[in-house]
Amino acid sequence: MGDLGWLISMYNPTVMNNTNPDRIWQKIPLICFQIYHPEVRWILYDTEPSLRAVEQSYWTQNETRKNISTNFPSLSMKVELLPARLAKLHLKLEDIGTMVVSHLHLDHASNVDLFPGAEKYVHRADLTNALLSVYQTRTRSHVDFDR
Repeated sequence: MGDLGWLISMYNPTVMNNTNPDRIWQKIPLICFQIYHPEVRWILYDTEPSLRAVEQSYWTQNETRKNISTNFPSLSMKVELLPARLAKLHLKLEDIGTMVVSHLHLDHASNVDLFPGAEKYVHRADLTNALLSVYQTRTRSHVDFDR
């Protein structure tokens, strides 16, 4: 479930005669793709969101990001999460040999850690942006990643 105002730009915006519009909650499909290739075994494209990422991680500890867990209180039911769905396909986590992550947002990449043995691919600019977002603080405005 999620607030459509977070997902669709200018969806039901605040206006002068309605400064507190109703929020519209919607079930949000969260997907990833499994692809079989004989040389690299199973490829996983994106990893869906993780309840761990919402409930226990940086996202809920950082004041500026707490709204992620309050605006998306139930990303999905546990039976619908990636490990359970892979098991329905008779796949184990270690069967995934390669991962391609479209971008490093919570709803696309928060299960990457479940696949420590997989080769991982993500666009360099997106990785740099994600690292800057995580490691930038009030006292440190940038990080030199080339060292």
